[in-house]
Amino acid sequence: MSHARDEGVTCAITNGMACVHYGIAQTTKDCYLLCDPEQADIFLHLIENTRLKGVAPIYRGNLSPPMDKRWLVGGWTSYFYWSTPGKDGAYLDVFGIPPRASSPWQNEIEGFYSGRHTVAEMKRTDRDKDWPFATALGEQMLENGEERGWLHIFDSSRLLAIAVKKRAKAVICPSKNSMKFESGLRVISFRMIRTKALLPLKRQARPVKKPLNSSQKPQSNGCLLSKCIMPSRP
Repeated sequence: MSHARDEGVTCAITNGMACVHYGIAQTTKDCYLLCDPEQADIFLHLIENTRLKGVAPIYRGNLSPPMDKRWLVGGWTSYFYWSTPGKDGAYLDVFGIPPRASSPWQNEIEGFYSGRHTVAEMKRTDRDKDWPFATALGEQMLENGEERGWLHIFDSSRLLAIAVKKRAKAVICPSKNSMKFESGLRVISFRMIRTKALLPLKRQARPVKKPLNSSQKPQSNGCLLSKCIMPSRP
């Protein structure tokens, strides 16, 4: 990483190793890097000349796309492998564009690592074991005052606990699988990307017995979450 930065390459460690850095994972065998596609040639040259225990890297398998701007811009990932002595070799996956990214990752870098928002989006995979990491990163973002953290909370119990802690007002709209949180003066409105976290909230919701005035009326036949199921303030 330091050699790449010295050569002017915009790059960052991401995924598993980033989770270790942010304190939400203990160990990982994965090594994932983000590289700006515009500097793919420079980064490839550095990888080609990197020896691990005297072993040069090769592309992993027969289907790895080349480390080239044209492929990275298209969302492809280049896979490298060092067949070092021992049980396991060393693996490196290089992305140009993070999967599911909603903003330029180059603007989210923290030191040698990609930002929490980027890592959380990459963790929204089809594997259930990855989603708790996205939730943990979202919690850290909220603790740091980053409102986008709400977008990464996919555990219903944690979602309610955080909303109560932050005294956020929330409206849930079951018919649209969407939720709106009003925290302070800022409003975060988003569709639940995974309805798994939303379903327990639907089941728990109950009609409000007291008549609502016009300012309290829910939108889209939803229910006021803070009135229906949030525990009372201690």
